[in-house]
Amino acid sequence: MIHTASLIHDDVVDSSDRRRGKKAAATKWGPRKAVLAGDYILGTASVMLARIGNPDVTLNTRESDDEQFQDYLNKTYCKTASLFANSCKAVALLSASQKYADIAFDFGRNFGMAFQLIDDLLDVTSTADVLGKPTTADLKLGLSTAPVLFASQQYPELQSLILRRFSEPDDIEKALYLLDQVMSDGKSRTYQLAEQYANEAIRQLNVLTPTSQFIDLLIHLTKTMLKRCR
Repeated sequence: MIHTASLIHDDVVDSSDRRRGKKAAATKWGPRKAVLAGDYILGTASVMLARIGNPDVTLNTRESDDEQFQDYLNKTYCKTASLFANSCKAVALLSASQKYADIAFDFGRNFGMAFQLIDDLLDVTSTADVLGKPTTADLKLGLSTAPVLFASQQYPELQSLILRRFSEPDDIEKALYLLDQVMSDGKSRTYQLAEQYANEAIRQLNVLTPTSQFIDLLIHLTKTMLKRCR
């Protein structure tokens, strides 16, 4: 529910008219109603979490390349991976033990990081028709994601665009052009990093013994997530 609320709000902020190939809530009912709907879903989810009564279950963003990338990883964790991690941990806490909760948290965190890296990669490599939503959304908001940050290490010209948050005319087009020039670096390194997180997620699952059909399905889901196109 929290994730759904964030998507409804994201579409309002990004002025996206589609979500997964269908009309976004803001397009169908207007931005004001969409914001209120997202708020309502978030509020309802928060009440449900609070009623559980378990504080471990409830969910409580530079200049240099290293600082920029660390900021990006922190943002990615807070934006996406923390939701996956704490959701997995919550289920384990309520049905198993602290040992399994820690493993579930690590699996969810790594799965979530890989998921968002692939999402950021698709945002600059896919098309709106395939993705089911407008592309280059982060660049339009002045945000630099992994493909751009990796590419800037090989192509310093990108740094000036990053520091001014793609605010000048044609900045986004220049960034996409430079990304294509260094496709073997920015885009491939993003995918490689997503693979590393996915492999760590699978390693966490393999800690659980004995294995089960459920674990096998989670491993299959993790591998499939790397190949998604939308």
